[in-house]
Amino acid sequence: MLSLVVPVYNEEDVIETAAGNILKEFENSKIKLELILVNNGSTDNTGKIMENLKQKNIKKVTLKANQTFGGGVIGGLKIAKGGYFGITCAGGKVPVSEIVRLYRIARENNIDFCKGDRGLKYSSKTRVILSVIYGMLVRLFFSLKISDINGYPIIIKRSVYEKIKPKLKNWNINVEMLHKASKFGCKILSIPVKHGDRLAGASHVGMGVVWDMFVGLIRYRLAAK
Repeated sequence: MLSLVVPVYNEEDVIETAAGNILKEFENSKIKLELILVNNGSTDNTGKIMENLKQKNIKKVTLKANQTFGGGVIGGLKIAKGGYFGITCAGGKVPVSEIVRLYRIARENNIDFCKGDRGLKYSSKTRVILSVIYGMLVRLFFSLKISDINGYPIIIKRSVYEKIKPKLKNWNINVEMLHKASKFGCKILSIPVKHGDRLAGASHVGMGVVWDMFVGLIRYRLAAK
């Protein structure tokens, strides 16, 4: 079974559709799924909408205050029961079929850590440049040859996640997980994925978040052993 965690922050326009799409695709693919929705301190109607989602394979976690993406991931996976853990975003930019595809690749090829690569498909040239610089710093600091650190979905073995024990409740949780997985000699595979527009609503990743990512990356490098 795959336990798929989706951190959700102020996604009242999209969460019902996104959850429905995920459940339908996995049902059609005949893959057992545990969908974990994490209300990450939302201040709009996201929480109320989530409470009305009654499907039996949906679990819900509520964080009173926003803990950024990393905090949402850690909070959701605390209750996960599957043999594989998955991570994706609520906006629906990555088609659910890609989550299914990467999960099958990970299982069939015994991959410890499988993740999507968006190919730097941003509408803003500034975001592309910043992503390139961020990736260069990650390679410099940690020798990780991953071009899209924050590309989703992520599929990771439960045993590997429990060994890694990520602690960063910020936007650099992927760096921490990949860094530790590499140190432990885990088999890591990055796969190109389709990446489109959000189902609805607007992204919450602004320049403030990007700044926090760079600052957090440097702090993690200084603290990492």
